[in-house]
Amino acid sequence: LALPAHLPVVEIIHEPTEDVSAMQCIGEEVTEELGYAPASLFIRRHIRRKYITAEDAEGNQRVAIAALPERPLPKCEASVELLTQMIIDKHVYHLPIYRQLKRLAQLGVVIPASTADNWQRLLGLLLRPLYAGLRAVCKTSGYLQADETTLKVQDRTKKGTTHTGVMWVYHAVLQRVV
Repeated sequence: LALPAHLPVVEIIHEPTEDVSAMQCIGEEVTEELGYAPASLFIRRHIRRKYITAEDAEGNQRVAIAALPERPLPKCEASVELLTQMIIDKHVYHLPIYRQLKRLAQLGVVIPASTADNWQRLLGLLLRPLYAGLRAVCKTSGYLQADETTLKVQDRTKKGTTHTGVMWVYHAVLQRVV
């Protein structure tokens, strides 16, 4: 995904945690991600300064560089805020991916549907431990409410047809967990 040049850029400079006052800056590592603020997009440019020590008695030098902040999807051009908004829009507000992408295109950024689908899939994998914890709390609850809802489900093996699926939702009332 090529980041558009027309977006404003927010630069964040990361310095190494060690003392670099006796070192000489020799360059920078730049990592860009597509940031998100409601109804606007921008580029957040992480600039990690690189320093090198003076030569020691044996002629050796050492390079120091700030660590890149941890991200949920390594090498992903989307920021945590953008990924979070897309997950919330899809699963809380039931806004399909194609409509989210249309909205982003109106803001001047075209993201392939396959890329957005992949982000959703990978973020879903990251949320599995949360699901497992919520499920364990529900299963050990002494008081559960259940809801059975039918919905149309597409079948990859049958093109153009759907069948009726069933979704069961459990609510641990006392723990306030679904």
